Amino acid sequence: MTVENNLRSLIPEINIILSRVVSSLANSEDISGPALATVRDDLQQAQIYLLQCLPALQQTGIEPVNEQLQMELEDLRQQKRSLLSDIQQLQQQRQQMLSEFVNLLSTRLNEVLSQQLGALSVSQVDSTFRAVFDSLEQDLQSYYESLSQGLERMHRLGQQGETKLLAYVNQLSQYLESQEKVKIIWYLGMEINPDGLLMVFSKQTGDNLELYPLSWTLEGGDELRMPLSLIPGSFSDWLGSFKLTATSWLKESLLATETVFISGEGADLSPMETGLLDAGIVSAPQQILSIEPGVATLVSYLPVETIAPPLTTLVVYGGRETIELILVDIPPYPLSLPRESISLSRLAYGDTFYEQDILRHLIYPAWQSFLTSSLPPLTTSRPGIPDKFAREKIKDELLNHALGESLLEAAQLAKLILACESQFTCQLMNHDWTIDREDLNTRILEPLSNKLQEEIQGLLEKRGQNFKDIQQVLSYGKLLPFVYPYFTGKLGRILAPDAIVHPLDETDGRIGMGLARLPLFTHLYRNNKNVMETTTL
Repeated sequence: MTVENNLRSLIPEINIILSRVVSSLANSEDISGPALATVRDDLQQAQIYLLQCLPALQQTGIEPVNEQLQMELEDLRQQKRSLLSDIQQLQQQRQQMLSEFVNLLSTRLNEVLSQQLGALSVSQVDSTFRAVFDSLEQDLQSYYESLSQGLERMHRLGQQGETKLLAYVNQLSQYLESQEKVKIIWYLGMEINPDGLLMVFSKQTGDNLELYPLSWTLEGGDELRMPLSLIPGSFSDWLGSFKLTATSWLKESLLATETVFISGEGADLSPMETGLLDAGIVSAPQQILSIEPGVATLVSYLPVETIAPPLTTLVVYGGRETIELILVDIPPYPLSLPRESISLSRLAYGDTFYEQDILRHLIYPAWQSFLTSSLPPLTTSRPGIPDKFAREKIKDELLNHALGESLLEAAQLAKLILACESQFTCQLMNHDWTIDREDLNTRILEPLSNKLQEEIQGLLEKRGQNFKDIQQVLSYGKLLPFVYPYFTGKLGRILAPDAIVHPLDETDGRIGMGLARLPLFTHLYRNNKNVMETTTL
């Protein structure tokens, strides 16, 4: 029960006491009017004071702080002392009134006895006198007991109210002190790739984590990712300029960032790390941690609430030049997930090399018959198979040829069309050429899916598990919209029937959000070396 409820309960009780006192005193006709008024005024004064306290309590929120409450508590104490003093005066007046009443009654009885003495016997007079005094004694005793009980109850409730109010004040003080001691920590998640830079700040207050993704106003509207070509000057100068033009929370975060989590693919991270140090965002290289895109993807999906038994999870990340496969048993308390529980396999194959395969094994054979002299010689590579040396060589051969950029654009268009259509036919130099999705599946996606399945099998064997142990599949990345349907179709035939293959999330920014959520999962980055990892070139 709150202090307000205690005060409310006192009001009807005072009303009852007031009515009893007035009724008892009013039955005695000879009690003086000032004494009755004194009792009534004292109790009504307490009633009015309590009624005045209620609105003040209702309007007071958690901010009324200790000083105001202590003042009101002191007022209550003074009122209690005044009430006790009034009670003592009332008891003295009662004794005096009783004495006067007895004297008056004796005088009147003597007069009555004198008038009736001739007609009544001594025994009758004595009997009448005793009956009158017995009745008077019972009335006075009843009045005394009722008044004593009421005053005792009022005194007891006043002490309870004072105790509860003191407890409330102490609790409020402790809460305000604890709020002042909560430490605020800022973190920064940065994802960089050829598409641009994505930055997400996170603010940790105790167990609470708030995310603040930055957005950039560009010609096409607000975007989460800043193109690298639009970052003026040096990276450190660009970061340093935020302190002059940023909003208040961004100023605070840039000045108080404790750790920066970076994830990048296909881009040099060294200028970014140097810029963070030169701009004073962090003071030491140890405050900059590099996180794998697959791990950031996993963290973006991880729940913070307790789950049922451990959940064996497969994470598939398909980027521009890398595929990462992660196996992990998510514990019942996900926030305690340790880094060493993650098994990771990395393949040197991604969206860029998938386009190379479309060009090298689907488009090139159709064009060679009528464009032999114009096409650049390309190194042979196995479709769908990681081969970093051969693919880097093909990339250089295309970049150094006049038609290289056009050939890559043709491969990109073919990739997009075959994701929606079963085949398409084009005309080039009066020659028709056709690409079929069935050829894409057979020549590229089938060997790629077999390779992924082989890598997953290797991770499972190292953990003493098999495909039936996988309970859910999560995925993200630029490559996966084009290969995920075919791959999961094959995977679904070997997984347990109740395994959940989640739909592909194509939302940009999931890696940045995963980096920003890492402070919740401290065991994943404080020991950044103990991870079971294999790399296929």
